[in-house]
Amino acid sequence: MNNIDISKNEIMVSVICTTYNHEAYIRDALEGFIKQETTFPIEIIVHDDASTDKTAEIVKEYELKYPKLFKNIYQKENLYSKGNGDVGKIVFNVAQGKYVAICEGDDYWIDPYKLQKQVDFLESNTDYGLVHSDFDWFDVEKNEFVYSFYKSNNINILSGSTLKNYEEYGNIRTVTVCFRKTLLNEYLNKYLTVSIENKWLLGDFPLFLYITHKSKIGYIDESTSVYRRLAESASSSLDINKKLEFLESTYNIHLYFIKEFSLGEEIYFKRQTEFLKWRLFYLNKLKKFSEIKDCSRLIDRKDLTLIEILIIFGSTNMINYHVCNLLINFNKVYMKIKKRTKKFIYS
Repeated sequence: MNNIDISKNEIMVSVICTTYNHEAYIRDALEGFIKQETTFPIEIIVHDDASTDKTAEIVKEYELKYPKLFKNIYQKENLYSKGNGDVGKIVFNVAQGKYVAICEGDDYWIDPYKLQKQVDFLESNTDYGLVHSDFDWFDVEKNEFVYSFYKSNNINILSGSTLKNYEEYGNIRTVTVCFRKTLLNEYLNKYLTVSIENKWLLGDFPLFLYITHKSKIGYIDESTSVYRRLAESASSSLDINKKLEFLESTYNIHLYFIKEFSLGEEIYFKRQTEFLKWRLFYLNKLKKFSEIKDCSRLIDRKDLTLIEILIIFGSTNMINYHVCNLLINFNKVYMKIKKRTKKFIYS
């Protein structure tokens, strides 16, 4: 556990944890913080956004036990629901560290040397602005773990990547990051108002895009953290309308920064095609046939998969819709069986 006296040393890392009604999960996050082994002082800032369960009580319990580590903020009314960016402004303004690490209240760290490894990397590589890592994916509803998510899915993460690389190949999971506070300050000064005016639903994603434009991104090929996939959270939902809204916000952020930093038409149209394909999938779930037709006109036919062709054909009438969705569901079952069979053969 980190027991370096903050009052006598410069804070190296500010750990930011935003939480709301995470009673069932917050203790794992807090334990992950206090178990960090470092040669430098850290501060832990937990922002409870007026939870209606016992989240705040648990956070206060840790604050009383480790008063030199925790600098918590307890709201009396929920700020996130107002959509004015107040949560980000508050927690980041309080942070005093040279670096910032983020872990939301429903996720947690499993590597006690996570911060030490990341700070060592950033201190030794001044042209890098952020470092992240592999992680374990935990689907709470299904009670399924995927250990070392990137490695398990053969996802090749580039270390040293820039914004163009990130737009083409990148993926950064928030629970794994550690980045320079100076870059955060630059981003907030330039783009916080933009994010509020455009009603971006993701706070961390545009920040990471900005950092990848300003510096290189480091990657540690080890699982340091656990990302909990909840049925309902700030970034995920079972509601198809919410999924579509989230998708559109993600797409708008991508396009904004592609244009802002002049990344070129190739990446622009690649992102646009990806978005339109996902939009087809969600519109099919909602049976919005006219919108499916409008959406399909914007996609080059040579880029369509069989499933996407079935979705478009199924939008012509209800009979075709039911027939095509039977075929789509059959294909899903077939692919699952094929995947399990392949896994069995090679195990």
